Amino acid sequence: MSTFSLDDFIKTHWKKTPATFTVPSSPVAPEHLMLVLARVFERLTNPETMEAAATKLVRFYVDGRQIAAPEYAAFLPTGGSVDEYSATLTERLKGARFGIVINDAHSLLPEAWPAVLAFTAPLIERVGIPAKNVETAIFIGTYAATPFGIHRDLGNSVFTFPVIGRKKFLLWPPDHFAADLLQIYLNPDPSQYVSTATTLVVEPGELSYWPEDWMHVGWDPEAKLHAAFSIGTWSEAQQATQMSELIQSILEKKLPPSYRTEWPSTAELPNELNEAATLLEEAFRTGEFRRALEEQWSRRRERAGFRT
Repeated sequence: MSTFSLDDFIKTHWKKTPATFTVPSSPVAPEHLMLVLARVFERLTNPETMEAAATKLVRFYVDGRQIAAPEYAAFLPTGGSVDEYSATLTERLKGARFGIVINDAHSLLPEAWPAVLAFTAPLIERVGIPAKNVETAIFIGTYAATPFGIHRDLGNSVFTFPVIGRKKFLLWPPDHFAADLLQIYLNPDPSQYVSTATTLVVEPGELSYWPEDWMHVGWDPEAKLHAAFSIGTWSEAQQATQMSELIQSILEKKLPPSYRTEWPSTAELPNELNEAATLLEEAFRTGEFRRALEEQWSRRRERAGFRT
């Protein structure tokens, strides 16, 4: 396994082939994991942020099943380390294997942001800002296989830094299952496809990479605690979605968060819709929309492609 060199990596592997490397360290350290878990539950228990946290920020799994909010209490962070937390959680779950996926992890860990940027910024400077986003995630668990199975992330090239324990990935080229994609849903056990997979195995102090669109799954039958930090560069985006999100952010600053009413069935636009349309027309007429778009682009440039 060679030491990670950005120049060599871009020349040999970027958007071409999976690879593993040695690195000095992960941007996220073991001591960060309990911090991020505590901050996740701060958002889950805050009425103003709980809905967004439950739908976008975090997912919890028990024996491969994604659980709902009423079951979150079992995952409350306790103990001084992730090892202690894992032991307590496993006891609470009566021995079941668990998984935790935390999206946009860097937004919860300002302590790790300089290290995240130190890895990402030189890469983005060389290959360009991905159209959709640069994002991060933390995976913690004792699960044997990624709870959502063999899958691919369209347009997403992924770097994974193990933080605790070993991470083992099975990978297949984008078109490998194209002739019979149904098979991985009817028979989702990754062990059935090991013989055709590219296998990457990494531990703390190492880094794995796979290119966008590659089919992949985390798989390691040993029921040991593992945690990893990933950085993904999403190059595939929808222009309509990007514009609609910006329009929404502009209108949210000027309109109430919600309203309840019933409208008469007449040809005239209801007042609420007319007000929103007028504000939107004004945003385009005055150049407010373009200025907001330019400001958004400036922020993404400053943040090496990250939107948050």
